[in-house]
Amino acid sequence: MLPGSAQRTIRKDQMKFTLTGLFIEGHTLSFEMEMINHSLLGYTPRYIKFFRRERHMPRRTAVQEREMQTLVPVNTPEITADSAKDYIYNFYQFTIPNTEELVITVKEKYGSRDLAIHISGHRLLKMIRVKNKGFR
Repeated sequence: MLPGSAQRTIRKDQMKFTLTGLFIEGHTLSFEMEMINHSLLGYTPRYIKFFRRERHMPRRTAVQEREMQTLVPVNTPEITADSAKDYIYNFYQFTIPNTEELVITVKEKYGSRDLAIHISGHRLLKMIRVKNKGFR
């Protein structure tokens, strides 16, 4: 698990979405995430997307987002009331320039409880650790 200062968390509408680990093993970069549902309603994710975009954009310009594809498709089952689920997404190794950020977005299938985590390229490099070894 990432130490407190490195963890990225978003809380909204009794949902909690946390990036709990970021590991490298060979040429694979693995993102470990946890979603906790504190509400009495189930949460069915429509999708979880990873994309890169510019950190600072001038007004009235189009947003340039580049979606990143996982190595293996991951099923996103429903999170029942007052429960939690863990997800692992694997990518080929990548870096992000300082002018861009990584955005991890979760959209609800039949609702509006949408969650997003923003990670700058600089912080992403600091968060990565080797599988089965401690935090750098």
